[in-house]
Amino acid sequence: AKLDLFEGPLFRYNFAPGCSFRSVIDGAVAYGVSRGFLYARDLRRATTSAYQAEKGHLTYHPLKWTAPEVWKRLHIAGGDEETGGCMIKAGDRLYIQVDRSVVVVDLPSGAGDGPKVGGRVALDAAPASMIAADGKLFVALADGRLVCFGERPARVMEHRRASGQLVPRDDSAGQLAARILEQLGVTEGYALQLGIGDGRLLQELLCRSQLRVIAVDGDRRKVNALRQRLSDAGLYGVRAEVFFGDPLDFRFPPYLASFIAVRPQLVRSLALRDSLKRIYQTLRPYGGLLWLHGPRADLERIRSAAASAELASAQVAWKEDILLVKRDGPLPGSADWTHEGCDAARSYYSRDQLVRAPLAVLWYGDGPDHGFFKYKDYGRGVKPQVAGGRWFAFDDRRQVLSAVDAYTGRLLWSFHTDTAHVRFASQPRGIYVAHGQRCDRLDPATGAVQRTYRCRLAEPPGRAWGVADIRVTDGHVFIAFGCDLPQGHSHETITSGLWDCRALVAIDKQSGEQLWARYPKHRYNIHAIAAGAGMVFVTDSISPATADALSRRGQLPKTTPSVTYALDAAMGEKRWEYVAEYAVQNLARSWLSVRANDDWIAYSRDKNIVLVGKWSEATALDAASGRKLWKNNAGLQPIILREETFINQAGWRYSITTGERLAESSLFSRTGGCNYAVGCTHLVFIRKRNATYLDVNTQREYSLRNLRSGCSNSLVAADGLLNMPCFSYGCVCNYPLQTSLAMWYMPEAGKWAAGGSR
Repeated sequence: AKLDLFEGPLFRYNFAPGCSFRSVIDGAVAYGVSRGFLYARDLRRATTSAYQAEKGHLTYHPLKWTAPEVWKRLHIAGGDEETGGCMIKAGDRLYIQVDRSVVVVDLPSGAGDGPKVGGRVALDAAPASMIAADGKLFVALADGRLVCFGERPARVMEHRRASGQLVPRDDSAGQLAARILEQLGVTEGYALQLGIGDGRLLQELLCRSQLRVIAVDGDRRKVNALRQRLSDAGLYGVRAEVFFGDPLDFRFPPYLASFIAVRPQLVRSLALRDSLKRIYQTLRPYGGLLWLHGPRADLERIRSAAASAELASAQVAWKEDILLVKRDGPLPGSADWTHEGCDAARSYYSRDQLVRAPLAVLWYGDGPDHGFFKYKDYGRGVKPQVAGGRWFAFDDRRQVLSAVDAYTGRLLWSFHTDTAHVRFASQPRGIYVAHGQRCDRLDPATGAVQRTYRCRLAEPPGRAWGVADIRVTDGHVFIAFGCDLPQGHSHETITSGLWDCRALVAIDKQSGEQLWARYPKHRYNIHAIAAGAGMVFVTDSISPATADALSRRGQLPKTTPSVTYALDAAMGEKRWEYVAEYAVQNLARSWLSVRANDDWIAYSRDKNIVLVGKWSEATALDAASGRKLWKNNAGLQPIILREETFINQAGWRYSITTGERLAESSLFSRTGGCNYAVGCTHLVFIRKRNATYLDVNTQREYSLRNLRSGCSNSLVAADGLLNMPCFSYGCVCNYPLQTSLAMWYMPEAGKWAAGGSR
């Protein structure tokens, strides 16, 4: 059966001009503008049918959707005028944006009549939005001004925006703000003020930092007055928000605030009410600070309550007359995702215990100062990573590595490179960015270069080195290099050798010295490099491109060897080797085949076992000796390597120690999508057309409808969140919700998700 879901870019689906996301819907009629013409479409008589389309040498029969016109289309704009950015219907009129004007269209009153242009009002800027109410038309312009039109001519009233720039003062509020910022140690992020008093502290925090401040107070008069003051200063809705409500009972998202201040008059209520645990939940991990000032007896009650409430990772301390409650370090039970394959061992498995079903959206969106948005890469790019409460994601087209606050979506910093051939590994104390013939270690908080590691490589005659991959362990940095790596941003680069490594370099993290360099006989596939137990494991084999060339000349043998080496991390000396003969098949025609079927390695730190494979075969080797433990057909990489078991890409579970299959049925099936499954303690993340997560205990699936992950699976379970940077823009899989977001475990969400799971 055909799937009639939404429009895709390969074949046209919508054959009804004027019907789009900008259309105005009234009952069964859709009004819309296309190419200067206004249309009205009867949605009750919409039809879907198949049509014939040619693409290359193939013939397809995709679906098309259309709806008949209610009346003959009306010309309202010239061909070079921008139309339909905003449009509304009020009564029997349509108001339509056309360039820097509003066109008024009178709709027909009876059968057989047609619409007529009733007028056009020129404006100084393009309309951004409109509403009709109280007999008037209100138009918000793109430059921020608001214009109101009435029914009758009248003297135009002009209201100039008040100017009330905030400046810091050296009064008690200013001194208190300076003291708070000194104790806080950061000047950016979100701050909450529970109770606003006279509003002076909030204003001083805004003047003396780049904090975004959210305040709550139960006095509506104070709330309105402070809103007006901040609006006059141009800060309201930009860096400040003020809400009316009970400050101690207001529901904020978890992990939002780097800083929370409670008005002294509310400290006693906080000591007597069961609000402390909820307010503490609002603090951001890795140093969020609750700042309390008030009567000593009340603060002592709060200190005792903080101890008895068992606030996870809480540090309670006195700072003179101030009680500080700090949320220190990561969320207990969370974990990092530091490499393309989660870790240097290539487990594709996060040990995060907090990410579990059901999940709810914590934040979403992309913009100049938040989120992450990149053009699709067909698996050519680098999967995002999460460590220390931050996302790290690389845009290979712009050649920019970005850091984003995992808990709020704030853009923290950007690091520009001079090449698209970049690989990185993210650790809480340093981001290792390999490019050219060097590796820069960046400060995770600021993006500043802390250290540069230089690599010395034998010069390939007439060729240039480029970074293909990286592994970082506690003591070493391993960088894999390719020669003349293919340019471009699509899958052809993969089949042309993007993942083939011709050199492997080891660097001592502490001294920065290069320890050794090793050159394979053929090449190392980047998926066949793993590190652990003081060793680095690599497989040397012929590349798909080489096999393809031999096949074209009729020289391809029936089998070829893949030689796996265990190398001493510090010396580069061989500890053992294992040789496997594999039947030769041609992978070079498909990047998906290269990813799934080429040589691979994964290391189990729990069992000290190395798993190697190619095609559907998998072999377990003792990491200390290289002795073969078992061999089976459990390949289909990347495998999700858990503590006791592993899961392959067909959803089958196997014992790491014996290779035995552990269930009669697979955990999941993958349909409609080109990426791969990854996992965490409680969930597996797959592509079933939409992004989907599966509870490994109940085997219940939850579909994130109309969202998709990247061709390199961009769903990352880490730091207590499901992190989803937007890697989908521009793909032929044209899913309509294209945004970055983060999700967290919220039991109540199970009721909402009932219709989106099975």
